[in-house]
Amino acid sequence: MSDAIAPAHSSVSLEASSSSELDALLARWRLRLASSNRELERAPVLPQLAVHRANEGPRETLRTKPRDDVTIRGSLAFFGEDRSPVVLFSAGDRWAHRGTMGVRGPFAVDLSGFGLSEAQQRALEFVAAWFGTAYDAVNLRPGRLLSWGFWHLSGAEMAEALAVYQRRSAKDFAVRVGRYGLALEMNQRAGSALGRPLELTLARGSGRPLRGSRAEAAVASDARLVAVLARAGQDEEAQRAQMEVVVRRCVIPSLARFVQGHAGKPSARLGDFLLAARHIACALLLSLTGGLARLSELALALKGLDRRWPIEERVAAADARLRAMLETMERAECTAELGRLWRTLESPELTAGALGSRSRVIAR
Repeated sequence: MSDAIAPAHSSVSLEASSSSELDALLARWRLRLASSNRELERAPVLPQLAVHRANEGPRETLRTKPRDDVTIRGSLAFFGEDRSPVVLFSAGDRWAHRGTMGVRGPFAVDLSGFGLSEAQQRALEFVAAWFGTAYDAVNLRPGRLLSWGFWHLSGAEMAEALAVYQRRSAKDFAVRVGRYGLALEMNQRAGSALGRPLELTLARGSGRPLRGSRAEAAVASDARLVAVLARAGQDEEAQRAQMEVVVRRCVIPSLARFVQGHAGKPSARLGDFLLAARHIACALLLSLTGGLARLSELALALKGLDRRWPIEERVAAADARLRAMLETMERAECTAELGRLWRTLESPELTAGALGSRSRVIAR
């Protein structure tokens, strides 16, 4: 996880203690995002996801502790009598947690139950382990008001993952998240009646709850609430919820990207040609770091290939086109993104067999 992007350290975090202060904080962050980060397109939200409210228990105002059982001692957040703290650090106007439970190791989620091929599973695991972060990480993605989990989920995707966690284990969600005033609701201001995205809400005493970006800003600036999200990410059901949303919102849409055919060849999808684990991983890396714009460049590079070709020919053609694309990028500029793509394409973890078999192949 050495390539997971972490924000620069700064002085002291700012806790939003009033509506006016929160508006000012949010305005500063929006200006910062607009000047330094490009807008990422969102994959469509699946409307069939069931959502349940989880804001049970007494509500707290932003002027008080979310719950009495969360204690901050320097950079450590303690929950009640639990002696295992969440380790935080200050990142400008917000708090962050680097995470302690990665996608590999004793807490690895079994990817075989998400409908992916073996090659797709290996590609997802590789990108998540090397270029993502930990399940319990919070606020490690620059350019987001609030991010959570190994894929830096934010906005509607983060809300969807929390809602899936709630659906999977309502009791654990209520104890780890809901009791601190955090809940999920449909965004009534966006989308159609059948396709409205979810948004995070934060209860604040007797007043109306904060919603969407204002709730995210309030959570990000509160050390206790950041610790709440970090601890939630340590729950196995929360980790499976993150993985489910990443598969649905990233892996499947990335491989379903349209590839134009020409000269009598039928149109196809990226997944018709990206069959080897290393090729799939490149697409997922582009999705993670560059959004749909980068995937469009990859689809353009594969334009004209024929999905009716034998599998071996499609794999070879995709490899040649992908390498040509990287060489073109290299002539234009040498960037960290380009280095990550070359590492992925040449990694021995992913070059074991053209279609993802575990037999090691040295000569490709």
